[in-house]
Amino acid sequence: MKRTNKVLLLAPHTDDGELGCGGTLARMVMAGHQVKYVAFCAPQKNLERELERAMGILGIDDFSILDHKIRNFDRQRQDILDMLVGLNEDYVPDLVLLPSVHDMHQDHTVVYNEGLRAFRKTSILSYELPWNHLTFNTQAFIPLRVEHMKKKLQALKCYYTQRDRDYMAKDSIRSTARARGMQIGTKYAECFEVVRWIMNGRSFQL
Repeated sequence: MKRTNKVLLLAPHTDDGELGCGGTLARMVMAGHQVKYVAFCAPQKNLERELERAMGILGIDDFSILDHKIRNFDRQRQDILDMLVGLNEDYVPDLVLLPSVHDMHQDHTVVYNEGLRAFRKTSILSYELPWNHLTFNTQAFIPLRVEHMKKKLQALKCYYTQRDRDYMAKDSIRSTARARGMQIGTKYAECFEVVRWIMNGRSFQL
């Protein structure tokens, strides 16, 4: 019998999770896994409502938006760490998805570092945000079906206030997924860096 796993997505800002691994989140939800989405900041007005709509598309009921200030996470590191330690104790995730160590955005760096400290005994994958990276290690791939990719694009379409940003272009998002899929012989895929993978006998089946 397939085990239900608990996944925790850490998004420094609303939409980071959908951009980095929205297809994977859709696939995990559709596979019956439990997904919790935590955004640390909603930088602009209306983003709370847009995230709520995106979560509805992805089928994620357990989500929250914290009130940290954009580009000021470094001043709140201890508060962020304390919150994550508590979250680890309460939720006990099997897998944590967070930004890359190579991500240049200062807020993303804080979430990565404090996430690594808080989830010392948990498997961790870093998701890809190409416009923020100087480099990215393509170490793990999750194949996506057409329905997963469709969910990702529909979720991102909910972010109406962000529609003019280059990284929100549908063609760009689809082409990145096509490129990652080509690397492993599938139509679409999302790519991750392996921060820590714990082989403890509890298989994570998608």
